[in-house]
Amino acid sequence: MVYQATQNLRSAGYKEPIIALTAHAMTEDRQKCIDAGCDDYITKPIDPKKFVGLIEPSVAREPSLLIIQ
Repeated sequence: MVYQATQNLRSAGYKEPIIALTAHAMTEDRQKCIDAGCDDYITKPIDPKKFVGLIEPSVAREPSLLIIQ
């Protein structure tokens, strides 16, 4: 799950932004993601404008962060 993966990345020293993409849309789910080490959170289905708004500051700062797999 996103919580464990994020915790593992942060424990390994990963400092780049992490945005959780999840189907869990309850208010407390966002806080769980933040508590796990995510920088932000977005739910499915994705609102394209909101998604771009979330990643735009990081990509503007460091274009190499935009890695799509």
